[in-house]
Amino acid sequence: MEKKKYQILLVEDNKFDQLALKRFVEKNNLPYEIETASSISECKEALNSKTFDVILQDFQLKDGTAFDVLNLNLKEPVIIITGLGNEEIAVNCMKANAYDYIIKDPESNYLKLLPSIIENVIQRKKVEEQLKLIKHSIDNASESIIWLSPSGEIIFANKYSFKELGYSEKELLTTKWHNICPEFTEEKFKGFVNTLKRKGHLSFESSYRKKDGETYPVNIHVDYQIFGKKEVIFVSAHNITEQKNIEQERQKIQKLESIAILTGGIANNFEKFLKDITLNVKLAITKSGNNEELINILKEVQETVNLAKDLTKKLSTFASGGAPNKEITKISEIIKEETESNLRGSTVKLLYNFPEDIWKVSVDKNQFRQVINNLLNNAKEAMPEGGIIKINLENTTVEKDSNLPLKEGKYVKITIKDNGLGIAKKHLPRIFEPYFTTKQKGSGLGLSLVYSIIQKHDGYIGVDSKLGEGTTFYIYLPVA
Repeated sequence: MEKKKYQILLVEDNKFDQLALKRFVEKNNLPYEIETASSISECKEALNSKTFDVILQDFQLKDGTAFDVLNLNLKEPVIIITGLGNEEIAVNCMKANAYDYIIKDPESNYLKLLPSIIENVIQRKKVEEQLKLIKHSIDNASESIIWLSPSGEIIFANKYSFKELGYSEKELLTTKWHNICPEFTEEKFKGFVNTLKRKGHLSFESSYRKKDGETYPVNIHVDYQIFGKKEVIFVSAHNITEQKNIEQERQKIQKLESIAILTGGIANNFEKFLKDITLNVKLAITKSGNNEELINILKEVQETVNLAKDLTKKLSTFASGGAPNKEITKISEIIKEETESNLRGSTVKLLYNFPEDIWKVSVDKNQFRQVINNLLNNAKEAMPEGGIIKINLENTTVEKDSNLPLKEGKYVKITIKDNGLGIAKKHLPRIFEPYFTTKQKGSGLGLSLVYSIIQKHDGYIGVDSKLGEGTTFYIYLPVA
């Protein structure tokens, strides 16, 4: 198999030197294809027409110097060949990214050095390209990659780390790992390094802390390596917030499904008991004659039974098989109807932001009315002295790498925001749980009902809230 020939551009205005190199190549049967340029302008023309493996550049030419070529920021490595034994020029050429600097001699003995120099330069260029590719891969990895010294100083971090953690390069490279991984105090890190040295690599789950103090869960893989006499600890950390959210949603759904099975049976039996009680109360009223006191007591019993019936309807929502009866609709129409009815006569002010081009969705209108009413009731209760409820609609697309537990695709996002009392942070993870309530007279089923309905519509509901600032519910419904 014929050895690949290196493409070499010789930029040299001395015809004798051009000929000397070509003869040397032919005589030694070197795998080079030589193309010559006698000026800087000819060099530029040649570089525009093809790519070379190496440029052999004379320093001084009639229309310029080697710096005119070096300043082009070429991909090709440049070797300076000159009769000028000027140390300052040599230093400046190397600073300008020349790969080597060779001084010609009258007997052309320098040519004997060229093959090994050219080979070294080409191999060096290949290594540099590989290192660039590796650095590009590390910088563009979808996880944090950090190198540590054995004492925990950060000696390298990829671009993802700066972006994810919110630090500048200078800030992150002048801190220690325990500042971003608070689980590992300086004392604990010493023991960790000893264990790592014995085992070589470790994997575990922990949390990273951003510059602003926010923490997020990560899967960490750590490797211990020695390069020469230098010890380096390689740490890769993958943000698992999305997986955690999905797992929490899955557990929430499983809990709802379990309660649905139990509640379905209870609701059916309870409904039968209520029918019997209602019939007996009606019968008792007809037989009570003119006993007004007894009649009033029985009517109070009847009102209580009616309240129990309403609760039974809510319980039935969790029963298995309660699939929504969907139809394609403009969601803005349902929201306007329900909000105007729900807030009539209240001291709450309503602000809409409903663009005309909102996509249509497929929903069970009755079930979705329950969603809006329950969320509005929560907002009103959070603003006993009145306030503002803002409802916003927008078209959005959920991508694969979003943190939402939804399939990729188009959705309508509904945002309902109040400026009420807000919800304590410790209560937020539980507000959609059945029977969980912080209200004295609450059943704890309102938001569970909302969550169940949205789930049955293949959507998602989330919440943000701060005490004293208000609460925001956001709902995603798939486009019809």
